[in-house]
Amino acid sequence: MGSRKKTQTVGYRYGLTVHMGVCYGPVDQVQKILADDRDAYTSTVTSTQTVNINKGDLFGGDEKEGGLRGQMHIQMGDSIQTPSPLLTAQLGTNIPAFRGVLGFVYKGIMSANNPYLKPFSFIVRRVLSGWQNGLWYSSKALINGRDANPAHIVYECLTNSDWGMCYPTASIDDANFRQVADVLYNEGFGLSLIWAQQSTLESFLAIIFNHIAGSLNIDPRTGLYQIKLVRQDYDPNSLPVFDQDSIVELVSYQRAGWGELVGEVTVKFTDPVTFEETATTVQNLATIQAQEGVIPQVISFTGITSAELASRVAQRELIARSSPLAKVKIKVKRKAWNQLPNDVFKFSWPKLGITAMVMRVASVDTGSLDSGVITIEALEDVFGMPANSYVGQQGNEWENPLQPPAAAPYRLFREVTFLEMVRTLSPADLSYIDPDDGFPIMYASRPGAGYYDYTLRIDGADVDQGDHCAVAVVSDGLDKEEFTTLILSVNDSSQVTVGEYAAINDEYVRIDSFNDLTGEITLARGVIDTVPHEHPANSVLFFGDGANTVDQTASPIGAFLQAKVITRTGMGTLDPVMAPTDTLMIQARHNKPYPPAKFRINGEYLPENTTGPITIIWNGRNRIIQDRNILDQTEASLMPEDGTTYTIRIFDQANVLCRTLTGLTGTSYTYPLDDEVSDCGGMQTHITVQLFSVRDGIESYQYHEHRFGREYEYDLGYGFNFGGSWGN
Repeated sequence: MGSRKKTQTVGYRYGLTVHMGVCYGPVDQVQKILADDRDAYTSTVTSTQTVNINKGDLFGGDEKEGGLRGQMHIQMGDSIQTPSPLLTAQLGTNIPAFRGVLGFVYKGIMSANNPYLKPFSFIVRRVLSGWQNGLWYSSKALINGRDANPAHIVYECLTNSDWGMCYPTASIDDANFRQVADVLYNEGFGLSLIWAQQSTLESFLAIIFNHIAGSLNIDPRTGLYQIKLVRQDYDPNSLPVFDQDSIVELVSYQRAGWGELVGEVTVKFTDPVTFEETATTVQNLATIQAQEGVIPQVISFTGITSAELASRVAQRELIARSSPLAKVKIKVKRKAWNQLPNDVFKFSWPKLGITAMVMRVASVDTGSLDSGVITIEALEDVFGMPANSYVGQQGNEWENPLQPPAAAPYRLFREVTFLEMVRTLSPADLSYIDPDDGFPIMYASRPGAGYYDYTLRIDGADVDQGDHCAVAVVSDGLDKEEFTTLILSVNDSSQVTVGEYAAINDEYVRIDSFNDLTGEITLARGVIDTVPHEHPANSVLFFGDGANTVDQTASPIGAFLQAKVITRTGMGTLDPVMAPTDTLMIQARHNKPYPPAKFRINGEYLPENTTGPITIIWNGRNRIIQDRNILDQTEASLMPEDGTTYTIRIFDQANVLCRTLTGLTGTSYTYPLDDEVSDCGGMQTHITVQLFSVRDGIESYQYHEHRFGREYEYDLGYGFNFGGSWGN
């Protein structure tokens, strides 16, 4: 008889049903499910449902530690949630629904060759859901599509009656909270944090305010909770003044020494993709040089998930830690009854040579009513430093690398073109633009190193913050026919992009080549809605594509706007009085047809003299067809917009208009000699021709123009011959 072959067991797969409660619910969405820090399920879930997980090789397959193969029932935690069918199958129907808790029930294979449960983790977003009394200020709750507005976090921590502080909403200064929410939203200052309840809510709120540089105060006038942010949001001239008339006692005054300063700040934040901790570092080279070494400091802001925001916060912290700021402790009369942490005031003390130093309150001790004295500890405000005035200050050899803000030396205040609209707006948004409106745009250069950005102020109101653009000075003048020139220098050559546009005076050009070593630059002339112009030596070329500021508020045709560029450095912002004023009249430029291109007279672009009839030719342009393309003057003719015609104006030798030819629909026109003589009153030594587009009565933003000499041939016996029969 033969023997039966025995089967051999080489390992086991392990499975179970597990119920995991994660956090308070409901939540907006579950973005990812991980096991042992590996992606188990990556599709976004926004409602209670069961999903299949089929990752049998997640931990290496059967030859190693197996993987997951089963079902995950996701319970979002809403108020109508029912018991999980995966749980009732194991425990029966007499179990709760676990409403108000985000839960996960997994049933299936968990591993192979390893009886230990791999740890699960979950990436969850909760910003809009779970509010007890409805979402407060919904339009500003979500920042960057993933983070919560810190003002909303604070609001819910104060008012939630399940896990929060249970304060009524009436105890919140709603207007103040909304204003703070607007500021943080505009800054892109969203946070993603977990409060695990191992710490108090007070300590959690302290983490929030440490991130955003702010504090929670109770307004002594209203008794309402307010948030105060540390921002440059004050007018130094309107601040209260504490001096010898109001200060009972100067308890202490000291200024940080160089040995106490930090020259390098590293901010730790959370990578939004991997959710791992990462870092960004900034340095103050002047402080490092003065100390002859690097004194670093590492700060954890793990609620930040944006590298750009982390860099800005690192710069904020560096400015505060690398500047030799003054500290003061004063006892003040009841005049300071309304001072709160992070409020600002001006401090004057002639004995120390201090006049109107802007200070920010660090702490306030209101004392007792019978004493009538309030004790304030304050720190010199980093944003208020430009307004400080020091009298009799002892000099030293150190030169501050941070200079007081100065005006932007080069500015170009223009109206947004159709090309810029197409590049920044969706077709749907573009369709909502009123054809009779216009939008101003500012290009402004950086005054020097250490300048952050600037605020564009139009008609006295701040409209937006903008980045400085690179500029270059053209060494020689440019005539209408030149394409290549030399530039003296570029303050940031990284902003010079071949193929993009730049602006010089009232002409847009395309950058076709640039040699940073020799300074040679080649330009395509008269692009977008402009034509070639003459430019004198030392004209400024603005590389403003992507580095500009646009007022998003529409202005009607004929509106006259006045703009100021308010620059900002580590020492503060420019006094608006010191900022030059640039003006602009709105023409709804984006709605004007593009002018024709390749303007030629008798086959030449800019002839000095001509003989015989005048033949004018051109190429059509179409802003709609061109879309985002920046065509030069020589490129092929395009079918113009519907309703577009061309107009030619003829001026005599005295520059008096003598003929207007309208309604032209082709791409050429010949002006006979006899018409010239008839229209202009005889023979002319010089004549001027203008050419432009017209669509439905709207003229192109610019027109071609050329003045040239006229030469006439003699016909012996008959006088002059103009190619016709004049003079017989």
